[in-house]
Amino acid sequence: MMYRNIFPFRIGSTSYVIPDSIIPNVILMSNYVDDIELLFFESASSTSLLSNPEIKELKHIAEKKKIQYSVHCPIDISDWVENKNKMIYYSEQIRIIYELTKALPVSGYIVHLDGLNKCSDQDQIIQWKESTEQLCRRIHQIKDLNRSKICIENLKYDPSFNIDIVNKFSFSYCLDIGHLWKYNYEWENIIEIFLKKTEIIHLHGVYNGKDHCSVKLHNQNQTDSLFSVLSKKYSNVLTIELFSLNELLESLEYLKELWEKQR
Repeated sequence: MMYRNIFPFRIGSTSYVIPDSIIPNVILMSNYVDDIELLFFESASSTSLLSNPEIKELKHIAEKKKIQYSVHCPIDISDWVENKNKMIYYSEQIRIIYELTKALPVSGYIVHLDGLNKCSDQDQIIQWKESTEQLCRRIHQIKDLNRSKICIENLKYDPSFNIDIVNKFSFSYCLDIGHLWKYNYEWENIIEIFLKKTEIIHLHGVYNGKDHCSVKLHNQNQTDSLFSVLSKKYSNVLTIELFSLNELLESLEYLKELWEKQR
């Protein structure tokens, strides 16, 4: 079943739903979705970077299938808040990945600003904000970068901390609904505030305290309410952020059923 061009938004998947490299995953998922999230979970190295032939192949697939890519920047640099050298290294990683993928049709670059959680004290919050300011200033200075393509993802910490960052640096949001659900934030209010500047939404179910589960396993009332809002107010990318083909297809079919009920 193809799920492309049937929703009011562009539906997406990750580039890891079968145990293989990026290209076979993209070839498979280009038959189903409008956008594919290229996962760069590890810092760029000679082994983790895509080769020039792979970039050319991704560009060819995008042109042939009329799809786009979202790009997930590395998440393995978690101590950059307390270490200026690590912060500089992190910003350089984002630049490298941007340079690598800028020839592709990219819907957004997803950036994590780790270092806080719900229990962080005031001193930790102040240090995080200062380090984040420096990091984002360096990202902002990347040559030829369309700054609205930098999508700051909400994590464990209060999502409102991202508002000043996005506004000051002309970035956008990657609104992770699964994180809002898992950490019990008031997701309806947050959506109202964030949606106009949201380029990418991550959707995944939360079941028995675990996220990145099939959307079908999630609380149906919440999912119905979310879909009702998005179907009326959102037209950018909605990525089903799962890493199993069966769970992904189950989730896509479930969303298709919801959409058909609401039409």
